[in-house]
Amino acid sequence: MLFRNLIFFFACFLAISILTIKNASIAYSQFLESSPKYDFENPGVFTMPAAIAYDSFRHRIAVSDKGSNLINIYDLSDGSLEVLGREYEIQQPLGLCFGPKGELYVAMLNSPYILQYQFDRIFPDTITLQLEENFKFNYPAHITIDKKERFFIVDRENSDILIADFKGFIVKVIQDKLRNPNGIYISANNDIYV
Repeated sequence: MLFRNLIFFFACFLAISILTIKNASIAYSQFLESSPKYDFENPGVFTMPAAIAYDSFRHRIAVSDKGSNLINIYDLSDGSLEVLGREYEIQQPLGLCFGPKGELYVAMLNSPYILQYQFDRIFPDTITLQLEENFKFNYPAHITIDKKERFFIVDRENSDILIADFKGFIVKVIQDKLRNPNGIYISANNDIYV
């Protein structure tokens, strides 16, 4: 099951900037469904797609669009679409990940905040990263959560990985041997792949 979900996740990730759905016109990128059974109200046209995340708890995919400052959440169980960012302004969402219970976490460009969307809520809670005074947080290209419920936030421009708890306290900053990191994966054994 996990292997099937990972294959689906990577297939969607690769296809997001290549193909179209049905007869919709091409913008810059579009959501591609691997099966015609999903009849989404919106074909998923994006101006500048930035991140994609899979929710294994509720079988959903979230795609951020930093060009329109929106996040589309496609429910693959019932074929519905939810759009975040219309009621609460999101500024250039770059990093996305789902928590263990389906909550969505969003990192934004040049922002010390992580937005936390609980399932079925359109207004987020905000986690403020407790950064040192001279520390810059520029380009959160990817965000993920480990088994200990800590954030791993990849800052591409600063070549850092910030590790923070859910209260926003920075536990550690990884900088050694990194050059413009653009993604992160944490294995079941807590091995870090960048």
